[in-house]
Amino acid sequence: MRFLKFTYLLICLVAVGFVAEQTYGHGSMETPVSRIYNCFLENPENPKSDACKAAVQEGGTQGLYDWNGVNQANANDMHRSIIPDGKLCSGGKELFKGMDLARNDWPATMIAPDENGRFEFIFLATAPHSTDYFRFYVTKDDYDPLGPLKWSDLEDTPFCTIDEVTLENGRYKMDCPLPLDKSGKHVIYNIWQRDDSTEAFYTCIDVEFTGGTPIVWKSLGQVRAQQDLKVGDSVTFRLFDLATGGDLETHTIVLQNGESAADQWPFYLAEHVNVQSAFVKIGVLDSDGNINPVFSSQDNNVYVPSDEQLSFQIDIDTSNNPPGEDLTTDINITSDWGAGYCAEVSVNNIGDTLSDWTVTITVEGTIREVWNATYSQDGDQVTADGLDWNNVVNPGESTGFGFCADRNSTPPPPTPAPTPEPSFACSDGIDNDSDGLVDFPDDPGCESTSDDDEFNQTSGEEVTADVFINDDWGTGYCAQVTVTNNSSSPSDWVVSFPIEGNIRNLWSAVYEQIENTVTAEGVSWNNILDPGQSTGFGFCAIR
Repeated sequence: MRFLKFTYLLICLVAVGFVAEQTYGHGSMETPVSRIYNCFLENPENPKSDACKAAVQEGGTQGLYDWNGVNQANANDMHRSIIPDGKLCSGGKELFKGMDLARNDWPATMIAPDENGRFEFIFLATAPHSTDYFRFYVTKDDYDPLGPLKWSDLEDTPFCTIDEVTLENGRYKMDCPLPLDKSGKHVIYNIWQRDDSTEAFYTCIDVEFTGGTPIVWKSLGQVRAQQDLKVGDSVTFRLFDLATGGDLETHTIVLQNGESAADQWPFYLAEHVNVQSAFVKIGVLDSDGNINPVFSSQDNNVYVPSDEQLSFQIDIDTSNNPPGEDLTTDINITSDWGAGYCAEVSVNNIGDTLSDWTVTITVEGTIREVWNATYSQDGDQVTADGLDWNNVVNPGESTGFGFCADRNSTPPPPTPAPTPEPSFACSDGIDNDSDGLVDFPDDPGCESTSDDDEFNQTSGEEVTADVFINDDWGTGYCAQVTVTNNSSSPSDWVVSFPIEGNIRNLWSAVYEQIENTVTAEGVSWNNILDPGQSTGFGFCAIR
């Protein structure tokens, strides 16, 4: 039996005053949902809206996976100087250029003030920093969404500035006055400036104002359908009381004919909940404060009274979806160096029913790494199974996974052979790190004669890299690198270290290899290290 679960949190603040503390730096707006985070939630590989499809066509999928990194490292409060007109939503970065497309069909969230004329913005945060300010700007009344967003399209002053925030459950809740003279569709532009660094983050939020009409409801988040379901599947809406941690309500529907498509079952779930629930309304908010469900895979929001502290979860039981017999696979070798290779596998559903996929393929050699699937290997047969986000394939659609394998070894025996001694040892008589010093005690990278990592940096350096070989099969190996900031200030880290052989795959960093030296630096979600903080990346190499 397989369940898909989606959880949403809302904590309604009872005071406007905040306590300053260490806060989280990477992220994006969750309520109302930002443009980039919405496209990520739609599924980068198969977005639902025309605007997000166009964004992927323009800029690819990687920017959506890096939704929390729309930033400028050296902003230092000079946002208008470093981000040109037309590139506000991408933060001036090529990776996110799809967010800058001038369109009038970006999915927008209807927002309205409460009885005090205020609205609670919720920012989903993912990495620790401190805050100088959050500033909220809104577009002018004559803004044309079919033209590129320019600084001059924004009102001259922010309608809200927050300079003290508190992290709660990985989120900031910021209580702001809404501009009551706005109506219809607009873009809210949010700038988050750190106070412990020159770095800043940028967020475009597509909204539709009700025209100042106050409402008593607050959104907990959207009901999102990532895929079609099947007749007989059950969908359960669960409501929780955050004050007690207990279940408040549970509502279940079993899908009938005409109710299982991705743009259908959220509607029928909403209809059922709206009749049965004493707390919740699901649907789309209109300018009069009414909430009605619509046929859509992502437009229905969950609303509760603004003074409640609640969360919800949707459980989908797809246990009636058997592994499909109508599955085909295509294997494409993307990199081949003789002793090993990497490949991408496409899993195709050629049948007419939904499939919870498991496939078996024949490979040459021993699998060393697999991504986007779980697997087991028996001889030359590899069985792979999808993860939570790609396990179900709709009829006529495809998903995929990838792997790297070594041709020169066979699957490991029940009792592994001893791992060969690494050639980086501090007792091998070799200057492994090319610093002119050999072995312990002459090389400062050596702690003893038994140290097998001569090239490890010393603890006195501001940023250190420690390399640990976690798999060695003779003709190649995989290693994990831990990067630590030993300084007293944040670091945008770059490390260099020698290796044996040539890198064939590296994750959680970008790199360059020149002969036996590798230089690596962080990606958008792990490039900044606070004092005393560590992060890591890994690689596999062929000797």
